[in-house]
Amino acid sequence: MTAKNTTAMSAWLARRRVAKVAPFDASLLLAAALGALAAALVLMRQATFGPTLSYDSISYITMARNLLDGAGLKDFTGISAMTWPPMYPFALAFAGLGFVDPLHVAGPLNAAVFGLTVFMVCRYLQQRLASGFLAAWACLAIALAIPLAYSATCALSETLFIFFTTAALIWLDRCLLARGKIAFLIIAAALAACAWLTRNVGVAMAAFGTLALLLQRNASLRRNLGRSALFGLIATAPTAAWLLRNYLQLGTLTAHRSGFEPTVAELLNQTPQIFRDWSSFELFGAAWPLAPWLIIAPTLLALVGYPALARRARSRPSSPVALFSGFALTYFVALIAMLMPGFIAQGVEPRYLLPIYIPIVIGAAAALDRFFALERERPLIGRLRDLPAAGAIARRLNWQTSNAACAMMLAFSLWLAGQAVPNLKHVERAQAGDMWFGYNGQRWRDSETLRYLREHPLSGRVLALEPNIVH
Repeated sequence: MTAKNTTAMSAWLARRRVAKVAPFDASLLLAAALGALAAALVLMRQATFGPTLSYDSISYITMARNLLDGAGLKDFTGISAMTWPPMYPFALAFAGLGFVDPLHVAGPLNAAVFGLTVFMVCRYLQQRLASGFLAAWACLAIALAIPLAYSATCALSETLFIFFTTAALIWLDRCLLARGKIAFLIIAAALAACAWLTRNVGVAMAAFGTLALLLQRNASLRRNLGRSALFGLIATAPTAAWLLRNYLQLGTLTAHRSGFEPTVAELLNQTPQIFRDWSSFELFGAAWPLAPWLIIAPTLLALVGYPALARRARSRPSSPVALFSGFALTYFVALIAMLMPGFIAQGVEPRYLLPIYIPIVIGAAAALDRFFALERERPLIGRLRDLPAAGAIARRLNWQTSNAACAMMLAFSLWLAGQAVPNLKHVERAQAGDMWFGYNGQRWRDSETLRYLREHPLSGRVLALEPNIVH
């Protein structure tokens, strides 16, 4: 072989190596790391006592067990289930591939779903936001969110529901950006259908997606009507079949109501404290009561300052602000409407509001991203490099960030740093058994009555004040 042929062969092999080996993708690695972190924080909370088991948890697990045994969706009383939609019991039953008991599947399944949710949101924001800081901040804010992690620790359907609604919103946004592309629409509608089959309040996702496609800009009314009708049909059909099953078997669509029928004012009064708990943080050894303003004030400034900047800009970039904030509002209205007739006795519990946590974070990050992009051209209050003292350092580093952006980034970073210590404390409390684990707690593990029942199984009917835990 001549030297010329050898050189040509080496060049061809080099091209083949470059084509086969993908370049290092730091953003993908970051998303995977944050997803793994989120899942690990959930598993660490379950390390000692396992997942939190409540009355609803026992019902879900029993339904999954009966499903695997061929007895259908029945709870521990043997009655055909209709209070809860079937998606979560199906997930518990089939995630273990028929070999692992649903009781042992619940904890790892929720941890994996939460980690996958964080990974999915990270990849979406990395592609959708121009600011790398805001994308990373939003991902960390979700991965370190104590309410989301604690919810994933419980053997309940919220974590799976949050995954489906978030995924549906992401694909709905892609559908709107692609001017109603049918493939994206079908995926979004299928995910919305899964959300509704997971929790009854998933009707909010189906209704919101249908309305968003109906009001889509830059498209004819006829086209919007067709896309909207298709989305609504796909998102509604599975739950309609489930409700028809309930009616044919039990003569009613849903479970009976409780005797508690709160007013709108009573329900709204229960929500502010939940939002305050979400936004709290601990820094420098102290809890900060004004934590909400570290998030609310910068976001309000972005929303108020945006119109002034947008008038100067040549074009207005598309943004998911309206989509995610619109869903949060729709979900909240649907939740209040479903709580008023007394379907749930406890009123507004923190876990009922959790599905709007991620949309709020994404909406805030998207609003600030829009603000940062416009303010980069004409800052509202100048740039850091123009200041007398810090300007020299900023000019040396070629820092173009505005003063408003710097202040917002500092506030958001402080809030994010304040999530680390509470997270560690929460994990320690869970491992020490200081948190409420329901029927998986130390009290029930040490129960002499339950130990006797495990060692001496009884046949026939058993009367108990807590029939679910005896089961």
